[in-house]
Amino acid sequence: MTTSSADSTSRFSARTRSLRGKNDQDVARRQPPDPPVAIESEMNLPFQCQYCCFEVPLELDKHSMTKADWVDHFYLDLRPYSCTFEGCINAQKLFGEKQHWFQHELEHHRSHKIWYCAKLECKTEFNTQQLFEQHLESQHQDLVAQMSLDLLAEASQKLSLEPQASFEQSELSRCPLCRAPYTEHNEWKDHMADHLEQFALLVIDDDVDASVAEDDDIPRGDMLHAFVAEQTQRFAPQGSQKEHTVMHQEPVENTDPATGVDSFDPTGRFDPPDSDDARDPREADYTWKDKVSQFLAINSGAANQPGGFVATATETIQLGVPERNTDFIGRTQELKNLHRSISEPGHICIVSGLGGVGKTATAAEYAHRYEKVYSHVIWVEGGTHGGFADGYNLIGTKISGLEYQTNQISFTLEVRGALERWDDTWLLIFDNVEAWDDISQYIPRGLPKTKGSVLITTRERVLINRETLIETQTHPLQRILHQIVLEPLTLQEGAQLLLCSIDRNLEPKDVPPHPDYGLAENVTELLEGLPLALSMVAGYCRASRASLEDFLELWDEREMFQSKIKQPNELITDYGLNHSVERIWEISISELTVHARNLLEILAFLDPDNIQKELLVGNHAEAYLEFLHSSETSMFKRMIRQLHGRALIDVKTDKQGRESYRILRVLQRKILIDISNQLKFNSAMRKATSLVRKKFPVAPLRQVPAPQNWSQCSEYMPHILSLLRALEVAEKIAPDFERTKTLAKLFYDAAFYIRDRQAIEYDGLSYLSRAETILDDLSIDPKSKLRADIHVLSSLLYSDMGSPQRDESLRRLRLALEVRRHIYDTKPSDRDSDVLLQEAAMNYGIQLLDRHDFAGAEAIFENCLKHYRAWDTEENMPFEYSKYYYNMGIVRMWQERLPEAIGFLTRSTELTKEEFGEERQYWNKYFMLACVIAQTGDFQKALSLHLEILAAKINQLRKHSKETIPSIYAVGMMYAHLDNMPAAMRVVLLTFIHTASTFEESN
Repeated sequence: MTTSSADSTSRFSARTRSLRGKNDQDVARRQPPDPPVAIESEMNLPFQCQYCCFEVPLELDKHSMTKADWVDHFYLDLRPYSCTFEGCINAQKLFGEKQHWFQHELEHHRSHKIWYCAKLECKTEFNTQQLFEQHLESQHQDLVAQMSLDLLAEASQKLSLEPQASFEQSELSRCPLCRAPYTEHNEWKDHMADHLEQFALLVIDDDVDASVAEDDDIPRGDMLHAFVAEQTQRFAPQGSQKEHTVMHQEPVENTDPATGVDSFDPTGRFDPPDSDDARDPREADYTWKDKVSQFLAINSGAANQPGGFVATATETIQLGVPERNTDFIGRTQELKNLHRSISEPGHICIVSGLGGVGKTATAAEYAHRYEKVYSHVIWVEGGTHGGFADGYNLIGTKISGLEYQTNQISFTLEVRGALERWDDTWLLIFDNVEAWDDISQYIPRGLPKTKGSVLITTRERVLINRETLIETQTHPLQRILHQIVLEPLTLQEGAQLLLCSIDRNLEPKDVPPHPDYGLAENVTELLEGLPLALSMVAGYCRASRASLEDFLELWDEREMFQSKIKQPNELITDYGLNHSVERIWEISISELTVHARNLLEILAFLDPDNIQKELLVGNHAEAYLEFLHSSETSMFKRMIRQLHGRALIDVKTDKQGRESYRILRVLQRKILIDISNQLKFNSAMRKATSLVRKKFPVAPLRQVPAPQNWSQCSEYMPHILSLLRALEVAEKIAPDFERTKTLAKLFYDAAFYIRDRQAIEYDGLSYLSRAETILDDLSIDPKSKLRADIHVLSSLLYSDMGSPQRDESLRRLRLALEVRRHIYDTKPSDRDSDVLLQEAAMNYGIQLLDRHDFAGAEAIFENCLKHYRAWDTEENMPFEYSKYYYNMGIVRMWQERLPEAIGFLTRSTELTKEEFGEERQYWNKYFMLACVIAQTGDFQKALSLHLEILAAKINQLRKHSKETIPSIYAVGMMYAHLDNMPAAMRVVLLTFIHTASTFEESN
């Protein structure tokens, strides 16, 4: 280590206290700062915390505080814990409680797969799929007869919350910082938590003397070196220095001249970064050490951007922006006009034009060409309301601390608020918008006052009508809105694009003298200057090694042939397809292999923006999917090469190395029209449905919440939306298309996810309606289980819509009860049938509660309890028992038997916590318990509970959630009952503010 480094480390060490650490070694160790008052004396309570600026203790009825209480409160403010796993979708989330942090790692990263038999007589876990399938074949032949073993296994797979048996043998057992080994999770948890606490305490300077505090010249890399060395020393076992020698190597200094920050490795090796670009926390190689480096950079004077990103004046962070198209040519004036429109923050520009005219390519070129103007360029592609919601919220996980599973409305408001508060310029791009309502909620309401701009691409020439402009008074769109209509390329631009795309070594300046320049202009004129068609011609010529002269001859032959055998297809015009695109499509696919053509037809039914390779390739047992089997690697690569080479699809690779594909919507429409032949349409749709079915989780048999499936459901939900929209096309071009029960079940599972996740960007009832239509067309028994499942879910969705749909909700429940009872009567020994019957009855009883029929509801609940007790104990069936106790608590509350109500509700919260932990369901039931306690007159206790609930809801759901607002109001009311009117008024005012913003968002 150099002298300067040694001096820096010495100054760094001045920030610490010397204590005895593990193995009684003298180590540098930081401690949480002392509170500003002597907390041993009640006279000093409450006092204002110097970090959160709130009075502590938070509980009004608490009149004492220990040092441990203060430390817990301090860490809740500091939030020192973050996920230590690379690639985590919640890498930016900070935790204030050690247990919550470690629970995240257990549930998301430190658990192994199991296969769970949900039949009530079994409820058994299996560690391998083979054992699970053997169990099904021997014990549940009835299930095997209804569904394939592969689908049953996939539907029953989940993560075990038990620690991995081989923990001590895995890389998970080693500390990612000091590499110390551990043999159990709890020991590792305390060890790693201590590292995180020590590192977070670096930002607290309470112990720094004046000379150290004023010295800002400590190099950030040296600070980091010192911290790593210090932590390694603290936990290096005595007598085993040889094993840890690599930890104590002198670091090789390798300072990045652009940032002044040393790239480092905890083993002592210091490697240079891959590039000068900012490291993205979603990269596969973004590890805990990168978080440390970034944290030091942030807290050593670098510009602190929302979401933890560090941007200098010259670097731009791009989120979701497509790679730059090296073949892009022309649009010089359009790009200048576009920049003139939105270079001033607070403006919106709409780029519109025909399908295939290059709207997306122009927007992407702008994002790259003018990226230095913005600190962040954020790209959201969708094409539908649901697609934009998923894209927007996924981007939101990268610029906020929210978990992706939180409430959708709250999440949208939080992300939108982050955009409104940014202190630097940003650009938000929405690609392929079909309706203004699909994106309006994602644009900051006070856009003119922000430092951001919005760019929209659309096929619609009039995206925002005059009525919308007049009605949107809070959004002065008419003053900030601009529009650019892209026209086809000129002959010169088209010739440049065509020739430079065929010969990648050709420069635009060398195009005019090119011998094929005249032919290129002729082709451009034939294709009406559409960049999409020109790119497809270039791809065809490259792949087929054909000249432009060869292509023109083939074009003439096709024109002559088509004019003789068929009339123009009216659907071409109806779906916005250009004649030139249709013709070049026919030429491009003429030389495709059968398998490549089959793959292209499958892609027409899937989400055009993100078709995962994992969705297509797998261990398929179906003969019609054999060409996509994972063993056929070379065949699949050849198919992709053919399609990509002819510019029929784009290939994308994310930072984790996962491959996906994109197909233009205009080509999807052309393919659907082209396969309107009944057999071809049915074949392609059956393949697409089968692929999506294998990836989209099956809804739980008992319709219980399944948050463990949300991430996977969110990833593949856009494909189900595409299938739904393909059916709308099918009704026009192939009205006799094949309906399948598999597709109906897939739509039901999608609706279950929508309701379970409260994914309001999708219309759950539309999926259920389509599922029922398919079942009707197939003449499926009205008293089948799937019918009953649809009735129950429809009832819940109608109930969520409020009083106007209450009658329809009750009607659906009656139908569900009738079907459930019929199924149970035909097979009374089947416990699953009995469970579903009682669940339907329980839901019906809840409807009776809404109608104040407490006697009728109580009779139903008590009958359900008899069945529960016959099935199993409360410990083994916490979900069912918790519902019973909760509903009986409501009955007793209305009957003013408050002590009994409190007893029922207390037990319900206990069981809910056992089943789901301290998540949304738990806090909602806890809220009702606090309300009943308030009715007893114990307002002090009720306030304490409501404060605890409010803190949890804000942490999990954020302040804008509809479930958080009642808690804010309840806290205000408790203050009022305690005659603390100033506090009550502040809280109630806060309620009105959040209610107004949430109401605006949901409408």
